[in-house]
This record gives sequence, structure tokens and C-alpha cells, in this order.
Amino acid sequence: MAEFHEVDWRNASVQDRIAPNKALFRMMQQLSRKLDVHFDVLLEEAQEQAVSNTEDPHRNFRRGGISKERSHKIHEWIARNHFEWAQKKEPQLFQVPRKSDWEQFLENAVFQAGLAVVNPQGLGIANRLPPEENQAWQAAGR
Repeated sequence: MAEFHEVDWRNASVQDRIAPNKALFRMMQQLSRKLDVHFDVLLEEAQEQAVSNTEDPHRNFRRGGISKERSHKIHEWIARNHFEWAQKKEPQLFQVPRKSDWEQFLENAVFQAGLAVVNPQGLGIANRLPPEENQAWQAAGR
């Protein structure tokens, strides 16, 4: 098993975050071109806030000098939405796939006992088929 090396954004010093932040900037640029979506649109979605209206709003990001909160949000957004691509580009930064709660539930349910479809309105009680469905079911020889 590979050793875990993803950045601990909360505890990393400013100096420790510079290189990973620069890598995130390059990746966001590449994603912008790959998806044909303006860089600022992706950045707003990833960092969950509007891009600054300053003359050069990306200067600090390009230099690797953004806050750990922004870094963490951008990193997690890339990991959730483009993990396989990101892992190929920056394997040291993207080692652990992110899964939604629903994906995690499905994975656990499928591997442990399979899935069962249950009518949430039925409270686990058997229901009769409507007459027309019952007749079709009986005609089919079931």
C-alpha cells in the first residue's frame, strides 16, 4: 500500500503550501481548457466564493500564496469531481478518492449484503397488486 502524502492543508505552513498551491493553479488552468469553461467560473465553483475584482485576482494563486481554506476547498473540489484525471496529473496530491455519502452507502451495501428495494410508503408490509396488474400477472402464468 502506498504511503499517504496528500497535503494536510490545516496544519501545513505557508511555505509548505506554496508548491501544492502552484500545482493546483496549473491544474485549474488545465481543467479550464479541458472542459472549455472559463477559469473564473471553475474557480468560483471550487472555492465556493466569487473571484476578487482586483486588477490581477489570480496573482497570489499563481504564486502559491493563497489561504489554507481556499487551497483545501479547491483541492477537495478537484478530488471529488475529477479524481482520476487529477491523480494522473499530480499523483502525490491526489491519492485518496473522494466518495459522496450515497456512493459510500452503495459500496458498503453492495459488498456486504446486496441491495434490497423497499417501498418507503409500505412500511415493510406486503401490498396487493391493483386488479389490472394482478390480471396481467396471472395471465402471464406466474
